[in-house]
Amino acid sequence: MSQHDLDLANAAGAAFRADLNNALQALGSLSSGAMAPSTTYAYMLWADTTSGQLKQRNAANSGWVVRATLAEAFTLSRSSNTILAEGDRSKTLIATGSYTQTLTAAATLGDGWAINIIVDSGVTLTVDPNGTETIDGATTKAIVGPAQGVLVCNGTLFRTIGFATAAASDTAAGVIEIAIQSEMEAGTDTARAVVPGRQHYHPSAAKAWVNCDNSGANTASYNVSSVTDVATGRAQANLTNSMSSANYAAISCTNGGGGGIFGGADALAAGSFELRSWNTSTQTLQDSGRNYGVVFGDM
Repeated sequence: MSQHDLDLANAAGAAFRADLNNALQALGSLSSGAMAPSTTYAYMLWADTTSGQLKQRNAANSGWVVRATLAEAFTLSRSSNTILAEGDRSKTLIATGSYTQTLTAAATLGDGWAINIIVDSGVTLTVDPNGTETIDGATTKAIVGPAQGVLVCNGTLFRTIGFATAAASDTAAGVIEIAIQSEMEAGTDTARAVVPGRQHYHPSAAKAWVNCDNSGANTASYNVSSVTDVATGRAQANLTNSMSSANYAAISCTNGGGGGIFGGADALAAGSFELRSWNTSTQTLQDSGRNYGVVFGDM
Protein backbone atom coordinates (compact mmCIF):
# COMPACT_ATOMS: atom_id res chain seq x y z
CA MET A 1 0.00 0.00 0.00
CA SER A 2 1.36 3.42 -0.94
CA GLN A 3 -1.00 6.30 -0.25
CA HIS A 4 -0.60 9.90 0.89
CA ASP A 5 -2.81 12.92 1.37
CA LEU A 6 -0.53 14.78 -1.08
CA ASP A 7 -0.38 17.72 1.35
CA LEU A 8 3.21 18.52 2.39
CA ALA A 9 3.34 20.08 5.82
CA ASN A 10 6.13 22.35 7.06
CA ALA A 11 8.86 20.23 8.62
CA ALA A 12 12.58 20.06 9.18
CA GLY A 13 14.76 18.94 6.31
CA ALA A 14 14.89 15.16 6.85
CA ALA A 15 11.24 14.92 7.89
CA PHE A 16 10.12 17.02 4.92
CA ARG A 17 12.16 14.91 2.53
CA ALA A 18 10.63 11.69 3.93
CA ASP A 19 7.13 13.14 3.61
CA LEU A 20 7.87 14.25 0.05
CA ASN A 21 9.22 10.80 -0.88
CA ASN A 22 6.05 9.20 0.48
CA ALA A 23 3.90 11.56 -1.59
CA LEU A 24 5.91 10.82 -4.74
CA GLN A 25 5.72 7.10 -4.09
CA ALA A 26 1.94 7.35 -3.77
CA LEU A 27 1.75 9.21 -7.08
CA GLY A 28 4.09 6.73 -8.75
CA SER A 29 2.06 3.71 -7.58
CA LEU A 30 -1.31 5.30 -8.39
CA SER A 31 -2.20 5.33 -4.69
CA SER A 32 -2.43 1.55 -4.79
CA GLY A 33 -4.13 -0.21 -1.91
CA ALA A 34 -6.98 -2.39 -0.74
CA MET A 35 -8.88 0.65 0.51
CA ALA A 36 -9.50 3.99 -1.15
CA PRO A 37 -7.22 6.91 -0.17
CA SER A 38 -8.62 8.79 2.78
CA THR A 39 -7.99 12.14 1.10
CA THR A 40 -9.19 12.40 -2.49
CA TYR A 41 -9.06 14.94 -5.30
CA ALA A 42 -11.01 15.26 -8.53
CA TYR A 43 -9.53 13.07 -11.28
CA MET A 44 -6.94 11.36 -9.04
CA LEU A 45 -6.11 7.72 -9.84
CA TRP A 46 -6.36 4.76 -7.46
CA ALA A 47 -5.13 1.22 -8.14
CA ASP A 48 -7.75 -0.77 -6.21
CA THR A 49 -5.95 -4.00 -5.33
CA THR A 50 -9.11 -5.51 -3.83
CA SER A 51 -11.20 -5.45 -7.02
CA GLY A 52 -8.18 -5.48 -9.36
CA GLN A 53 -9.23 -2.29 -11.11
CA LEU A 54 -7.78 1.10 -11.90
CA LYS A 55 -10.21 3.77 -10.73
CA GLN A 56 -10.36 7.53 -11.18
CA ARG A 57 -12.12 10.09 -9.03
CA ASN A 58 -14.97 11.85 -10.82
CA ALA A 59 -15.07 15.57 -11.57
CA ALA A 60 -17.17 16.35 -8.49
CA ASN A 61 -14.82 14.32 -6.26
CA SER A 62 -17.84 12.39 -5.05
CA GLY A 63 -17.17 8.89 -6.37
CA TRP A 64 -14.87 6.54 -8.28
CA VAL A 65 -15.10 5.68 -11.98
CA VAL A 66 -13.55 2.40 -13.17
CA ARG A 67 -11.07 2.93 -16.00
CA ALA A 68 -9.24 -0.39 -16.53
CA THR A 69 -8.23 -3.71 -15.07
CA LEU A 70 -5.01 -4.27 -13.12
CA ALA A 71 -4.77 -7.84 -14.42
CA GLU A 72 -1.59 -9.05 -16.07
CA ALA A 73 -3.34 -11.83 -18.02
CA PHE A 74 -6.08 -10.85 -20.41
CA THR A 75 -7.30 -14.13 -21.94
CA LEU A 76 -9.55 -16.58 -20.10
CA SER A 77 -9.90 -20.00 -21.75
CA ARG A 78 -12.42 -22.16 -19.95
CA SER A 79 -14.98 -24.93 -20.28
CA SER A 80 -16.56 -24.58 -16.82
CA ASN A 81 -17.92 -21.71 -14.81
CA THR A 82 -15.99 -19.18 -12.74
CA ILE A 83 -18.08 -16.11 -12.08
CA LEU A 84 -17.02 -13.05 -14.07
CA ALA A 85 -16.03 -10.25 -11.68
CA GLU A 86 -14.91 -6.63 -11.65
CA GLY A 87 -11.31 -7.55 -12.42
CA ASP A 88 -12.34 -9.28 -15.66
CA ARG A 89 -13.15 -5.94 -17.29
CA SER A 90 -11.77 -5.70 -20.87
CA LYS A 91 -10.52 -9.30 -20.90
CA THR A 92 -11.30 -11.92 -23.54
CA LEU A 93 -13.22 -15.05 -22.56
CA ILE A 94 -12.78 -18.08 -24.85
CA ALA A 95 -15.38 -20.81 -24.29
CA THR A 96 -13.78 -24.11 -25.31
CA GLY A 97 -16.57 -26.27 -23.92
CA SER A 98 -20.29 -25.89 -23.30
CA TYR A 99 -21.27 -24.51 -19.90
CA THR A 100 -23.26 -21.78 -18.09
CA GLN A 101 -21.31 -18.59 -17.34
CA THR A 102 -22.51 -16.58 -14.33
CA LEU A 103 -21.99 -12.86 -13.78
CA THR A 104 -21.39 -10.63 -10.78
CA ALA A 105 -24.29 -8.25 -10.10
CA ALA A 106 -24.53 -5.45 -12.65
CA ALA A 107 -24.47 -2.78 -9.94
CA THR A 108 -21.15 -4.17 -8.67
CA LEU A 109 -19.59 -4.42 -12.13
CA GLY A 110 -20.73 -0.89 -12.90
CA ASP A 111 -21.46 1.14 -15.99
CA GLY A 112 -18.95 0.47 -18.78
CA TRP A 113 -17.80 -2.97 -17.66
CA ALA A 114 -17.34 -5.15 -20.74
CA ILE A 115 -15.68 -8.38 -21.82
CA ASN A 116 -14.94 -9.89 -25.23
CA ILE A 117 -16.33 -13.38 -25.75
CA ILE A 118 -15.28 -16.04 -28.27
CA VAL A 119 -17.24 -19.29 -28.46
CA ASP A 120 -15.55 -22.18 -30.27
CA SER A 121 -17.31 -24.17 -32.98
CA GLY A 122 -19.69 -26.78 -31.58
CA VAL A 123 -19.79 -25.07 -28.18
CA THR A 124 -22.80 -23.43 -26.51
CA LEU A 125 -22.11 -20.78 -23.88
CA THR A 126 -25.13 -19.83 -21.77
CA VAL A 127 -24.69 -16.46 -20.06
CA ASP A 128 -26.67 -16.19 -16.82
CA PRO A 129 -26.74 -12.77 -15.07
CA ASN A 130 -27.16 -12.36 -11.33
CA GLY A 131 -30.65 -12.92 -9.90
CA THR A 132 -33.38 -11.36 -12.01
CA GLU A 133 -31.01 -9.20 -14.05
CA THR A 134 -31.35 -9.53 -17.81
CA ILE A 135 -29.18 -9.92 -20.87
CA ASP A 136 -30.65 -8.62 -24.14
CA GLY A 137 -34.01 -8.52 -22.39
CA ALA A 138 -34.00 -12.16 -21.28
CA THR A 139 -32.89 -13.93 -18.11
CA THR A 140 -30.24 -15.93 -20.01
CA LYS A 141 -28.63 -15.93 -23.43
CA ALA A 142 -27.34 -19.02 -25.26
CA ILE A 143 -24.46 -18.27 -27.65
CA VAL A 144 -23.81 -21.03 -30.16
CA GLY A 145 -20.32 -21.24 -31.63
CA PRO A 146 -18.56 -20.38 -33.72
CA ALA A 147 -19.36 -16.87 -32.52
CA GLN A 148 -17.69 -13.79 -31.14
CA GLY A 149 -18.89 -10.53 -29.68
CA VAL A 150 -18.87 -8.26 -26.65
CA LEU A 151 -20.83 -8.41 -23.39
CA VAL A 152 -21.52 -4.94 -21.97
CA CYS A 153 -22.91 -3.80 -18.60
CA ASN A 154 -24.55 -0.43 -17.88
CA GLY A 155 -24.72 -0.93 -14.14
CA THR A 156 -28.29 -2.25 -14.29
CA LEU A 157 -28.46 -4.86 -17.06
CA PHE A 158 -26.39 -6.51 -19.80
CA ARG A 159 -26.35 -6.20 -23.56
CA THR A 160 -24.40 -8.02 -26.25
CA ILE A 161 -22.81 -6.67 -29.41
CA GLY A 162 -21.90 -8.67 -32.50
CA PHE A 163 -23.34 -12.08 -31.70
CA ALA A 164 -25.51 -13.67 -34.36
CA THR A 165 -29.19 -14.06 -33.66
CA ALA A 166 -31.00 -17.39 -33.85
CA ALA A 167 -31.20 -19.27 -37.12
CA ALA A 168 -33.86 -18.16 -39.56
CA SER A 169 -36.86 -20.35 -40.30
CA ASP A 170 -40.03 -20.24 -42.38
CA THR A 171 -41.71 -18.21 -39.64
CA ALA A 172 -38.86 -16.31 -37.92
CA ALA A 173 -36.17 -13.90 -39.04
CA GLY A 174 -32.58 -14.73 -38.14
CA VAL A 175 -29.20 -15.81 -39.43
CA ILE A 176 -29.11 -17.77 -42.68
CA GLU A 177 -26.28 -20.19 -43.43
CA ILE A 178 -25.20 -20.61 -47.07
CA ALA A 179 -25.57 -24.10 -48.53
CA ILE A 180 -22.34 -25.73 -49.72
CA GLN A 181 -21.98 -27.95 -52.80
CA SER A 182 -22.73 -31.25 -51.03
CA GLU A 183 -25.85 -29.79 -49.43
CA MET A 184 -27.04 -28.52 -52.80
CA GLU A 185 -26.43 -31.93 -54.35
CA ALA A 186 -28.37 -33.68 -51.56
CA GLY A 187 -31.29 -31.34 -52.24
CA THR A 188 -32.98 -31.99 -48.88
CA ASP A 189 -31.96 -29.05 -46.66
CA THR A 190 -34.74 -26.55 -45.91
CA ALA A 191 -32.80 -24.21 -43.60
CA ARG A 192 -29.84 -23.08 -45.71
CA ALA A 193 -29.89 -20.49 -48.47
CA VAL A 194 -28.98 -20.90 -52.12
CA VAL A 195 -26.50 -18.53 -53.78
CA PRO A 196 -26.08 -18.03 -57.53
CA GLY A 197 -22.64 -19.64 -57.67
CA ARG A 198 -23.93 -22.94 -56.24
CA GLN A 199 -27.51 -23.11 -57.54
CA HIS A 200 -26.49 -25.36 -60.43
CA TYR A 201 -25.37 -28.14 -58.06
CA HIS A 202 -29.00 -28.98 -57.18
CA PRO A 203 -30.21 -32.19 -58.92
CA SER A 204 -33.08 -30.33 -60.59
CA ALA A 205 -30.82 -27.71 -62.19
CA ALA A 206 -29.32 -27.96 -65.66
CA LYS A 207 -25.55 -28.34 -65.51
CA ALA A 208 -25.05 -27.10 -69.07
CA TRP A 209 -26.99 -26.02 -72.14
CA VAL A 210 -26.10 -24.88 -75.63
CA ASN A 211 -27.61 -23.39 -78.79
CA CYS A 212 -25.27 -24.03 -81.75
CA ASP A 213 -24.94 -25.24 -85.32
CA ASN A 214 -22.84 -28.08 -86.70
CA SER A 215 -20.06 -25.77 -87.83
CA GLY A 216 -19.15 -25.07 -84.21
CA ALA A 217 -20.79 -21.67 -83.96
CA ASN A 218 -21.90 -21.34 -80.31
CA THR A 219 -24.77 -18.85 -80.34
CA ALA A 220 -25.59 -19.08 -76.65
CA SER A 221 -24.67 -21.44 -73.84
CA TYR A 222 -24.02 -22.11 -70.16
CA ASN A 223 -21.01 -24.13 -68.97
CA VAL A 224 -20.02 -24.86 -72.57
CA SER A 225 -16.59 -23.54 -73.51
CA SER A 226 -16.73 -24.39 -77.22
CA VAL A 227 -18.41 -26.53 -79.87
CA THR A 228 -16.37 -28.74 -82.20
CA ASP A 229 -17.54 -29.82 -85.68
CA VAL A 230 -16.64 -33.52 -85.39
CA ALA A 231 -18.18 -34.70 -88.67
CA THR A 232 -21.38 -34.50 -90.68
CA GLY A 233 -24.30 -34.40 -88.25
CA ARG A 234 -22.01 -34.42 -85.21
CA ALA A 235 -21.26 -31.36 -83.07
CA GLN A 236 -19.34 -31.86 -79.81
CA ALA A 237 -20.14 -29.54 -76.90
CA ASN A 238 -17.11 -29.16 -74.64
CA LEU A 239 -17.96 -28.41 -71.02
CA THR A 240 -16.22 -25.65 -69.07
CA ASN A 241 -16.68 -27.53 -65.79
CA SER A 242 -16.81 -31.28 -66.27
CA MET A 243 -19.40 -33.65 -64.90
CA SER A 244 -18.31 -36.10 -62.19
CA SER A 245 -18.59 -38.99 -64.69
CA ALA A 246 -20.27 -39.96 -67.96
CA ASN A 247 -23.33 -41.13 -66.06
CA TYR A 248 -25.60 -38.17 -66.68
CA ALA A 249 -28.58 -37.25 -68.85
CA ALA A 250 -28.05 -35.23 -72.04
CA ILE A 251 -30.99 -34.16 -74.20
CA SER A 252 -30.65 -32.82 -77.74
CA CYS A 253 -32.96 -31.74 -80.53
CA THR A 254 -32.60 -30.00 -83.88
CA ASN A 255 -34.29 -27.35 -85.95
CA GLY A 256 -33.89 -26.64 -89.64
CA GLY A 257 -31.76 -28.25 -92.32
CA GLY A 258 -34.70 -29.63 -94.30
CA GLY A 259 -37.56 -32.00 -93.45
CA GLY A 260 -37.15 -35.36 -91.78
CA ILE A 261 -34.29 -34.31 -89.47
CA PHE A 262 -34.29 -35.35 -85.82
CA GLY A 263 -31.65 -34.99 -83.13
CA GLY A 264 -30.29 -36.71 -80.05
CA ALA A 265 -27.32 -36.72 -77.69
CA ASP A 266 -24.56 -39.31 -77.83
CA ALA A 267 -20.91 -39.98 -76.94
CA LEU A 268 -21.30 -38.78 -73.38
CA ALA A 269 -18.02 -38.13 -71.54
CA ALA A 270 -17.29 -36.27 -68.30
CA GLY A 271 -16.03 -33.25 -70.22
CA SER A 272 -18.16 -33.29 -73.39
CA PHE A 273 -21.14 -34.72 -75.27
CA GLU A 274 -22.23 -34.81 -78.89
CA LEU A 275 -25.34 -33.33 -80.46
CA ARG A 276 -26.20 -35.54 -83.43
CA SER A 277 -28.74 -35.07 -86.21
CA TRP A 278 -30.10 -37.76 -88.54
CA ASN A 279 -32.04 -37.83 -91.78
CA THR A 280 -35.06 -40.00 -91.08
CA SER A 281 -35.41 -41.00 -94.72
CA THR A 282 -31.84 -42.10 -95.40
CA GLN A 283 -31.05 -43.12 -91.81
CA THR A 284 -27.74 -41.28 -92.07
CA LEU A 285 -26.19 -38.42 -90.15
CA GLN A 286 -26.93 -35.05 -91.66
CA ASP A 287 -26.12 -31.49 -90.61
CA SER A 288 -29.06 -29.53 -89.22
CA GLY A 289 -29.60 -25.82 -89.21
CA ARG A 290 -29.59 -25.57 -85.43
CA ASN A 291 -28.81 -27.89 -82.46
CA TYR A 292 -30.02 -27.51 -78.90
CA GLY A 293 -28.64 -29.48 -75.96
CA VAL A 294 -29.08 -29.60 -72.19
CA VAL A 295 -27.38 -31.66 -69.45
CA PHE A 296 -28.63 -32.87 -66.04
CA GLY A 297 -26.64 -34.85 -63.51
CA ASP A 298 -23.81 -34.65 -60.97
CA MET A 299 -20.83 -32.35 -61.40
